[in-house]
Amino acid sequence: MKQGDLIKFDVTSLGDKGEGVGRLGNDNIYAVNAIDGERAVARVSYAKRNTVFADVKEIINKSPFRQEPICDRFLKCGGCQLQHMSYAKQLDFKRSLLAKNMKNIGGFEIDVPNVVASPLLRGYRNKVQLPVGIVGGKVAVGFYANNSHKLVPVAHCPLQEKWAKDMAEAFLCYLDAADVAVYDEIKHKGLVRHIIGRYIEGQLLVTVVINGEELPTKEVFINLLSKKFDNFGLFINKNTKKTNVILGGKSKWIYGLQYINAEINGIKFVLRPDSFFQVNWGIAELLYAEVKKHLSQTDTEVIVDCYSGVGILSALLYSENIKAYAIEIEQSAVADADYVKEQNGLVNLTNICGDVAENLPEIFKKNQNKNIAVVVDPPRKGLAAKTVELFRQTMPQQIVYISCDSATLARDVKLLCQNNLYQITHIQPFDMFPYTRHVECVVLMSRVKD
Repeated sequence: MKQGDLIKFDVTSLGDKGEGVGRLGNDNIYAVNAIDGERAVARVSYAKRNTVFADVKEIINKSPFRQEPICDRFLKCGGCQLQHMSYAKQLDFKRSLLAKNMKNIGGFEIDVPNVVASPLLRGYRNKVQLPVGIVGGKVAVGFYANNSHKLVPVAHCPLQEKWAKDMAEAFLCYLDAADVAVYDEIKHKGLVRHIIGRYIEGQLLVTVVINGEELPTKEVFINLLSKKFDNFGLFINKNTKKTNVILGGKSKWIYGLQYINAEINGIKFVLRPDSFFQVNWGIAELLYAEVKKHLSQTDTEVIVDCYSGVGILSALLYSENIKAYAIEIEQSAVADADYVKEQNGLVNLTNICGDVAENLPEIFKKNQNKNIAVVVDPPRKGLAAKTVELFRQTMPQQIVYISCDSATLARDVKLLCQNNLYQITHIQPFDMFPYTRHVECVVLMSRVKD
């Protein structure tokens, strides 16, 4: 089999990225936009040994779970992978993926419960990051095609509310009016690289990432934004490196709001452009409530929120009956966490600016013979090996692991449970990112009694 061949095959399962998987002779076929149970005609895009990737050209027998995509950029933009599936099928895929990774990577035979559905399926994201480039001779913003840095212009993403479209339109008008050069990552020339927006409770923070020092004629952009938004702030972020990483150092305030002031579930907090905040707050509220409920059932006396950021999770998990610590290495984030503590009267919470590896053992010394739970919410790459070893040495009674990647979750949980140190006592997936292949999950591990 070779590139360009037209093939016909039966889709028997779904791969880790939501692609259809089947066999033809001795070859394994992988094709996006195909659902298990379908028969498809596809053209081979890549073939090596017994692995074939193909683009679907026709569905002969359609799955009852197939639906029309909600966006005309589906399969062009790399943001979504599951728009061709009904929502019930998306949730089933995510539950199955979590169970498969926990078994194949972690070695756990677990009855994974149904995924908690998102309250919103469209417009659920409160943050957007848009690369800037030239497409067809014109300046454009949008998203990259899958596995590439080819920019796909996107006028409006259904996962965003109207504010994102308004912000992008104002930005394009500014670039055109001010004749600002956009960044070329191959030549490493040009000024503007990305625009980032975060919108919560009528407040917008806009960050322009630049390959330089200043944003020229920024007053033009401010004026255009003011026509669409009543309450906004403008920042620039300097990134002059040859890198795919979006942000450089700290963002610099230029105009308007310096932070978002918000309140959720009775907790007052502030957010800056660089603050970590779940993009789908509707599902995050349900997830954090799940964590708090199960910790309250374990006679927890001390909670340690590792890598706590601006302290929102620490505040939501707070209880007057439990001693709480929050450890965060970024000083500005700790300052915001102190604001959260003060505004919400969290008297039993101690915010610590420092490294988890250095401070966690000290917390254990101060709280000997107490039931201690640690909470971690790492990025997709999971926990560092030294952090896993730290938990195995300090041996908290409970470990709550919040994950956005089931593969690294399974890997880390396997390491934590080695030698029968811990056992999984609760697992629950949540749909933080509808229409994408990603699934958020909470795992509660309890120390095995001596």
